[in-house]
Amino acid sequence: MTAEKVIAILKYYPEIEGNIKFYRDRIKEYEQEYYTPCTSQDNDGQPKGKNHISRTTENIALNIPAFVKPMIDEYEEKIESQGRFRAAIIKEISRLKRTQKEIIFDRYINDVKWEQVAQRNNYSVRQCDNIRRDAITALCGYFEANDTIRHFDISA
Repeated sequence: MTAEKVIAILKYYPEIEGNIKFYRDRIKEYEQEYYTPCTSQDNDGQPKGKNHISRTTENIALNIPAFVKPMIDEYEEKIESQGRFRAAIIKEISRLKRTQKEIIFDRYINDVKWEQVAQRNNYSVRQCDNIRRDAITALCGYFEANDTIRHFDISA
């Protein structure tokens, strides 16, 4: 894996949480639109009930269009995929040396400017860049060996 691809993955990392939230919001919208029962409450068993059989679940299932379930399943798969990708990135970054890890987290995960990264880690900007370069080189091998990261398409 190339250093450019590793940097692209690291820059993509902060977007993962937003993507997951987006897909969860879409699922919630579908559920609110199609999974809400037609009646707000069943009155069976309450005083003066007529012993009617409650069919709330059946009524809800009948209101779901055929195209909704596959779309919800697709969004759930994307949420799971993004979550696995995020966990794999953190796992591989955690294998770095402490200083490398801190600089990578500050620069790419937390999106901090180089001057602040240097100040936080008590190094010069030049030293931070050298440490980052070594970390990126190590991550090239780690990411290449990780199937989840290697097969994930960040352009999708």
